[in-house]
Amino acid sequence: MTISEVGAGTQRAGSSAVANPKTQALPANVTAGNLVVVASYTNRTTGVFVAGDCTKNAGSTATLGTIYLVKAAKHSAVDQVAGIWVAKVATGGSLTMAVAGDGSNFVSCVVNEYSSDVGFDDTSSATLLEASNSAEGTTATAINSGNATSAGKALFLGAVAVNNGALITLTLGSGWTNIFSSLNGTTEEVGQGATKIVSTGTTDSFNTTISVAPTQWVAVVAVIKEQASAGTAIMGRSIWMTA
Repeated sequence: MTISEVGAGTQRAGSSAVANPKTQALPANVTAGNLVVVASYTNRTTGVFVAGDCTKNAGSTATLGTIYLVKAAKHSAVDQVAGIWVAKVATGGSLTMAVAGDGSNFVSCVVNEYSSDVGFDDTSSATLLEASNSAEGTTATAINSGNATSAGKALFLGAVAVNNGALITLTLGSGWTNIFSSLNGTTEEVGQGATKIVSTGTTDSFNTTISVAPTQWVAVVAVIKEQASAGTAIMGRSIWMTA
């Protein structure tokens, strides 16, 4: 049972703009059975993300199963919103994803693709999502979503939306890999989408350190599990011999 990032990062992509919606294409065709991940961070005024805010963009030749919103949160005092969706690829092909904005504020679309040697069960969000968490803060430079726990091998996904008008850096915690980040708060919404693949039961948070103290932030984490392995049954047979 092994989860892998497709192409060792060649499928990572992301962008942000004042747009509605914001679209982002995967750099190469996606493969049937793999999992597509979409993260977004925004300062939109229309409230927290809902499942339907992430869609497959017209013109894509790939088809997807249900697109599940596995975690989203909005800061209680301001418009910062972060969210994560996942969808299993039903048939391979080109793929562009879209995240709804409100047309007047920045919205991002961060995408990546992952494979598993035993597959992902997308019967429901519960068969994919093992755990999730979220947290918000103000001027702390250490951003932390709060812990989530996997029972075994799993894919941890994280996203953060930051209210910060400065040019900054974001330094991820141990084992986390950046998918895409926006670092210039003078021209865009500061934020990040990231992932961590673990090979054993793990308790961890999405955590990143910002170089310039923000005004506010909200962060989310989601843990995606593989399909349960059926295992291999070995049957024996006894042979009796008589003289």
